[in-house]
Amino acid sequence: MEPELNGHAVFVMALILLALLLFAAERIRLQATALVVFVLLLSGFALWPYVDAQGRVLEISQLLSVFGNQALVTVGALMILGKGVEQTKALQPLVGVVSRNWSRMPKTTLLGVLVCAAAMSAFLNNTPIVVVMLPVMIAIAQKNHASPSKLLLPVGLATIIGGMATTIGTSTNLLVVDLAFSVADLEIGMFDFAPYILVAGSLGILYLWLIAPLLTPLREQVGSRNGDEREYMATLVIDRDAQLTTVKDLLARTHHDIAIDTIRHGDASFRRPLPSVALHPGDQVFVRGTPKALREAEMILKTRLRTIDNAELTDPELEPMVMEILVTERSELDGRSLRRSKLGEQYGIVAVAVHRPEARDRGKTALNRIRLRPRDILLCEGTRVQFDRLLAETRLLALTDPSELPHTQHSRRAVAIVVGVVAVAALDILPIAVSAIAGVGLMIASKCIAWRHVGQALSTQVVLVIVVSLALGAALMATGGDVYIAAQLANVLSTSSPAVTIAVLMLMMAVVTNIVTNNAAAVIGTPIGIQLAEQLAINPEVMVLAVLFGANLSFATPIGYQTNLLVFSAGGYKFVDFVRVGLPLTLLMWAVLTVLLVNVYGL
Repeated sequence: MEPELNGHAVFVMALILLALLLFAAERIRLQATALVVFVLLLSGFALWPYVDAQGRVLEISQLLSVFGNQALVTVGALMILGKGVEQTKALQPLVGVVSRNWSRMPKTTLLGVLVCAAAMSAFLNNTPIVVVMLPVMIAIAQKNHASPSKLLLPVGLATIIGGMATTIGTSTNLLVVDLAFSVADLEIGMFDFAPYILVAGSLGILYLWLIAPLLTPLREQVGSRNGDEREYMATLVIDRDAQLTTVKDLLARTHHDIAIDTIRHGDASFRRPLPSVALHPGDQVFVRGTPKALREAEMILKTRLRTIDNAELTDPELEPMVMEILVTERSELDGRSLRRSKLGEQYGIVAVAVHRPEARDRGKTALNRIRLRPRDILLCEGTRVQFDRLLAETRLLALTDPSELPHTQHSRRAVAIVVGVVAVAALDILPIAVSAIAGVGLMIASKCIAWRHVGQALSTQVVLVIVVSLALGAALMATGGDVYIAAQLANVLSTSSPAVTIAVLMLMMAVVTNIVTNNAAAVIGTPIGIQLAEQLAINPEVMVLAVLFGANLSFATPIGYQTNLLVFSAGGYKFVDFVRVGLPLTLLMWAVLTVLLVNVYGL
């Protein structure tokens, strides 16, 4: 009998469509979209209660219970464990090995980096892995006069491949496994689908090693030149001691190593001033130059670089250092001015200059009012402690070779805790949710992570997207929407073989995950896949794995996965670069995984 579509199911489907469109458009932050859709869902069922054929009412408490979902709790705990590893710099010894061996064996070392990045991502959140690896790959490229754009994208995509191998590799895997158990009573172990990824992932790693660098064009990205060669925009304030008379005098005394864009004298402004323009104490001179040239100008002219956000070091007794900070997609500074960033107020760090590739607004706006955008680089002053705190609490990226930074005394403890969490769960001694929470407790007790960093480790975006996806999935199943969609797909695929059905479902998930979010694709796709298996009399486990693998094939767009955005910013890539490199990888993995599933399950 053909299942009927009721009004509540249509309402849920409309919300799902709205969520997917807003997720894909990205005009509103993902967490804001998730919250709006969640409120609409709760309000709709509160004002218009749903009663099923047996007279049971879908209670609002059932939708709110997603906050206590085991998969969500586990994802949060694993985020904190990953933050502990990042905080203790536990991966620095590996980074040091990479730096030392690159000059002797670049090709072999790249393969080693890809394999290690993938292997670590099977057990750790790949975001801290990417955060650590990006600066070292940029530094390696600079030292060897190579382009970072040839390295960063393959490394970033390798972490996604590795994350597909275990139930804890990604939040997507956890959600699919949890839903498969709750909906169809399917138990999937931590390493049950690792053999598939070992085969398909090995081919994917070889592709990233041998072919992807050939497909990636050279890009003038943020890390393409050594920091001493990058040109920054800064503001010099003329002091009385400078004893300068004209623009010509200023340029001559700085050996023409800096360029002048604008001079502001009171309310007057001089764009590209003539050499004869007079200088007065208090004038603001908007200049361009390398960090070295700007510092020398300070000393020669006996003047100072004005801090962009007018902040001062909060602890001047500590030894200050200079660091280049990259503004990444969706980071705290994306779309904000330094005037509103409060870097000095919150972290004691002062920004003295901005590097903007292909800047067209030089001298038009005061630097502290320029709206920052991804790939801008800030030249900042602060202490090691202040920079550590900034990088721990934000999604900004330091363009400093982390192999030069020492790992902390707690790094071995952090690694031991993560290994213990994985081992206890893999041996079925404790459920992964329990072992992960216990690991968080050990991280805090052993001082691998401070309490103030625990909340910061949780991504609001990931949590809210998972919550709304789970709630939509629960509402879809409760109203019979999943049965209806599965029936329609079954009708379309009724004359197709099981192999084609699996291939189509996995490909559908791959398309969705590259234009919206992998978690939304997984949560919506899993119940539909299970219902489709029932409609076509196919083993539901193979359909669940098809959904899981497809939802992880987020290689083809920068928005496909959160680490793609970090790589996109740091590498100076264009959208088409991800399509050029990621689409063949997606098709390769899709084809191999389809063949493996069909043969293993005898379909």
